[in-house]
Amino acid sequence: MLWKNGLPIDLGSFGGSYTNLANSINNLDQVVGVSDLIGDTTTHAFLWTENQGIQDLGTLLGHFSSAGNDIDIGQVVGQSCDVNFNCRAVIWEHGAITDLNTLIPASSPLLLVFASAINSRGEIVGAALDQSTGATVPFLATPCDEAPNDAKGCENTTQSAAGVSAQSMVVLPEGLRKQLQQRLSFGRFGTRSIRPQ
Repeated sequence: MLWKNGLPIDLGSFGGSYTNLANSINNLDQVVGVSDLIGDTTTHAFLWTENQGIQDLGTLLGHFSSAGNDIDIGQVVGQSCDVNFNCRAVIWEHGAITDLNTLIPASSPLLLVFASAINSRGEIVGAALDQSTGATVPFLATPCDEAPNDAKGCENTTQSAAGVSAQSMVVLPEGLRKQLQQRLSFGRFGTRSIRPQ
């Protein structure tokens, strides 16, 4: 629901009945969140606008679920996950989804697993797996055109033609996958748990 001028507006859904949540709104009344597809077996990120209604933002190729966590003008951030909850932080802009791991230096030990928020400068915060230690750590990603002049790595990213990170086959630790599964509301109340393979 969106309340505007004291009146509720039904944002709709993708046909599921279990998880339909609005997560964020910008100053243009554009709303992002998650909605179950018919059958309640998976959740997709959505963008709602007054003119176009609810729109499915989709997932990365080979993934089955996604969530839209925050929106600025023209940019939505969140995560996309495979069936085993190996998730990647993503950004949707200009009608396309991009794995944020394709936009960071190839030498980085971090695997960005979900993006929580984005501001008007395009700075993104979220959580990452530090592959050198196995720890889950926070990250701040700054666009290269906003980075300090001495920033390194902007020209050396892991971008691939498919837009999916070269790190996309990394299997996350079981504890982190369980946290991501809970974050996406899967398995709550025992009604639709999915066993990682």
